[in-house]
Parts: sequence; C-alpha cells; structure tokens
Amino acid sequence: MTEPLGFSLKLSQNKYLSLSDTTMDAVLAVTSTGGSAAEAAEVLLVDCSSSMDWPPGKIEAAREAAMAVIDTLRDDVLFAIVQGTEAATMVYPDTPGLLPVNPETRAAAKKAASGLIASGGTAMSTWLRLAGKLMEPYPGRVRHAILLTDGRNQSERRTLLEATLKECDFACDARGIGDDWDPYELSLITRALRGRADAVVEEGALAEDFRQLTGMVMGKVLPELRLRITTAPGTRLKFLKQKWPLQEDFTDLVVETGPNIVELATGPWGAETREYHLCLEIGPGERVLGQEVDFGEVGLVDIGHPTRVLGHFTADRALSGRRSDDEVRVREYDEMTAAALNGLAALELGDQDKAIAYWGVAIRLATKHGNADLLSRLRPIVGPDDTGRMRIKQDIRQRDIYSLIQGASVTGSGHRPRLPEAGGPDLVCAECAWISPPGSKICVKCGHREFR
Repeated sequence: MTEPLGFSLKLSQNKYLSLSDTTMDAVLAVTSTGGSAAEAAEVLLVDCSSSMDWPPGKIEAAREAAMAVIDTLRDDVLFAIVQGTEAATMVYPDTPGLLPVNPETRAAAKKAASGLIASGGTAMSTWLRLAGKLMEPYPGRVRHAILLTDGRNQSERRTLLEATLKECDFACDARGIGDDWDPYELSLITRALRGRADAVVEEGALAEDFRQLTGMVMGKVLPELRLRITTAPGTRLKFLKQKWPLQEDFTDLVVETGPNIVELATGPWGAETREYHLCLEIGPGERVLGQEVDFGEVGLVDIGHPTRVLGHFTADRALSGRRSDDEVRVREYDEMTAAALNGLAALELGDQDKAIAYWGVAIRLATKHGNADLLSRLRPIVGPDDTGRMRIKQDIRQRDIYSLIQGASVTGSGHRPRLPEAGGPDLVCAECAWISPPGSKICVKCGHREFR
C-alpha cells in the first residue's frame, strides 16, 4: 500500500532579541515523505556543436549517456531528445512533440541517439525554449530537462538566455563535459530552473551519472511546491537562501503575491529534506522587554499549517547573542563554500600559500560536517605530500577546477548532520522571573537554581 504524501516543517531559531536588533534569523527544514511517483515528462538536450567532436570521446559519451537516460525512464513517461547547436533540432521523435516510453519508442530513440553527430555552434536559449514548448501541454506532470554541453553560449547574447530562463516552467539539471565550458553559465541556468549543475570529470562516468539523475527524477512525487512567507506589518524578508542539499540564494526569485506575502517556487519534490535560511528585517516599532512578538509565519501553499516566527525582547546579552545550533551549522556551510572558492581565487592570482590556507578551512569544515563530496573534489587539487605538508598538486585539469566550483555549494546528501539540541520549554526563574533557555541549570541573570 502506497504511503500518502506528507510534509513536515521544523523551524529553528534563537527567538531572543536585544532592543537594538534589526533582524531575526531562522532555519526552516521542509521534509516530504511517502507518495507515489508522479507522471513525468523528460527532455534530453544534447550539445552537438562542432567542439563536441574533439576529442571524440565527448560525443561518444553523450550518445551512451542519452541511451542510459532512455533505459532509465519508466514506461509511459513522455520524452524527447533534442540536438542543440545554434538552433534546437528534434532528434527523437523527428517532429516536435513528446512520445510515451514503451518498447518500440525506447528502441527507436536509442537508435536515434546512437547517431548523434557534432556540427554547429551553441545557443542554449533555443534548446531551452524548445524544451519548454514540448512540455507546456503537460502542466500536471513533473517536467524536467537534462542539458549536456561542452562549450560556452557564444552564438547568442547573455541577455537572451536570461530572458528565456524567465519563461521556462520546468526543472533542469545540467552537466559540463570537457575543459572549455562556463561553470557560471550552467549555474545561471540551473539556479533559475531549480536544478543542479556539475562537471563531468571522466567521460566514461557520464552514462552512470545520467542514469542516477534520471532515476531521481523518476522518484519525484509532486510537480511543484511553493514556500510562502507572511510577515507582520513593519517586517519584511531580507533574504531567503537554500542551505541543504545545495546552497543557493533565492532572494531575487521570490514573488510578491499579496500584502506582506512572498512565495518561492521550489520545483518538483520526492521523499527528501530541504533546508532554508531566512532572515526577517524587523522595523523599529514598540519594543518592550519581556514581550513576545509575532514577526510572521512560514509555510507551504495549500499544504498543512504554517509555523510562526516569534521574537522575545530581552536585556540579557547572553540570550540575545546566542545562535541556534542549526544557524551555527548553516553559517559554517557558508564559510566552507567561501573557503573553497576563495582558494581557487588565490590560486588564480598565484598565491599558493593563501590558497592552501583557504582550502585547509574548507577541508576542516567539510570533515566536520561529513561532506565527502567536497573532500573528493578537493583531492585532485590539494593534499599532503610525503612529509604531510599540504601542497598544490601538479597538472591540475580545468575540469577539476570546474568540479570544485560546482561542488562548493553542495552541502551533502542523505540526512543532515544535527548538533545536539536542548529540548523543552523556556525556564522562568523562581527568584527574579527572568527567562532562561531550555536546559539551563541556573538562572542566566541571578544564578538562582530553582525555576517555576
């Protein structure tokens, strides 16, 4: 029996504020469980520009990866393959449209994919625009595209790509193959389309990567989920960032849908957890010590009940200066990402000592938080020599650099690491009535050992 789809919200914050504080931070974990796989539509966008022809391993890897996607799609999923050059051309079917996967279409599509050839330029907006048109008639399905490229979007203006992304209403994951693509260009696409960009470090691993990626898409149970933040008068959203499993700043992608209401489209969901760091900017208003204030609420559109974002004004700096354990963790994610990227910047400027220092911080934090993915991406670039001293490695490939750029924002997979939390209600001192946080042994103000 299929478990019904369910969602849970957990908000972590230090609600204590000083009278001079102007912001309230909170970490929101959204977890989905159960549900059966939703109907889906998949479009594979394969770069077939002339650069894919050399070395020949790239186009061969693209053919094999395309066939791996076709093999992984469930029966009855609607699909198409598009050849991307300075224009978008149907590979399968040969006329614009999507066909359901069945033994006949699967065999025909694999035959068409095996004949992909490289010739032409690169204009990614045309590829994405065609994918959007193909999937537009199927709004109730999980709509997803996989984009593979080895080059830069040099056959069109960046502004055209940016405009096209605003029109796209599907999710997209992207991969860069070879050593001459632009990681920031792919990140621009996947950030707007709620996907992930990554580097193909070894051509022979591309087919398995595409197989796993398609399998994850086949496990999605909800085509779209919208996060809603409602703020009290005088309070506004300062920023909204995803922190798990990828770090992305979505502040400029939230949409105002009503007075003091903003929403974020988060794309398709399976059984997973995503975590967001939100910061509310609180107005001056009337501030009273000991007063609890309702700053707003955060929830899911049309699903469940929202959770409140509360504040409590206090004169005790020990309380207002604390951060929740989850906030400490996500801020360390920020530090880890910055250290990984700053190391690359220092290396590009020729300062190897500074690069090693930055990467030492990244390695320490990645180890602390169990981020094996980032550690594996750093390994081809920096590591200990025979004496145990950290050194920059020789013959670093450009694709290894691209891999680190893309992987720096990956915080992990599976279960999020949790720091121990003290549960229970706030404690009210029996002597002075001061409020101490859960787990306190003595009053944080007067030192009294009994609570009401």
